[in-house]
Amino acid sequence: MVTRVAPIVVLRGGGCEGYAEGVADVLPDYLPETIVSSMMMRDVLLPAFVGKHFANPQEIERSFRPWRDHQMAKATVEMAFWDLWSKVQGLPLWQVLGGTRSQIEVGVSLGIREIF
Repeated sequence: MVTRVAPIVVLRGGGCEGYAEGVADVLPDYLPETIVSSMMMRDVLLPAFVGKHFANPQEIERSFRPWRDHQMAKATVEMAFWDLWSKVQGLPLWQVLGGTRSQIEVGVSLGIREIF
């Protein structure tokens, strides 16, 4: 893969914006969900979601129950809401997710080399 296409969800509320990147691929080569199938979030999930009040991010999942599958699309909307909710609360995302430290140690990350 030379280029990557990904849907970006932006949710607005309380004077803040929450962002998330969809992770589905163009083709169903790894998982069955694709970018095209994930776009149901624009036509189905978001219209059922926008304009409603949710007390916390856990309530989002309940609003998605009428629709089967599309877990990547649902996760993208939910991630954007977590980001928005943490910003409205004035707290860092790591903290609202239950983290206990603002930094963590990580190992070396190596990029994938070109396959010949």
